[in-house]
Amino acid sequence: MYPQRTQDSLSSEDIALIQARESFYIPLTNPDGWPYVQHRGGPVGFLRAHTTSQLVCEDYRENYQFITMGNL
Repeated sequence: MYPQRTQDSLSSEDIALIQARESFYIPLTNPDGWPYVQHRGGPVGFLRAHTTSQLVCEDYRENYQFITMGNL
């Protein structure tokens, strides 16, 4: 397991790990407080760091998952 830590921005090691992923999970709650977890997947590089505090990912049309965007 990774040690727990608190930080305000991503390190270069964090960014390298994130950008090497082929998938990740987005945990959310809806407006009523119900939890929802959605899987996102794509080729290496579809998830990337926009800045050291913001992540962006490609949203592929074939995912057909609009719940996540509605809850954000």
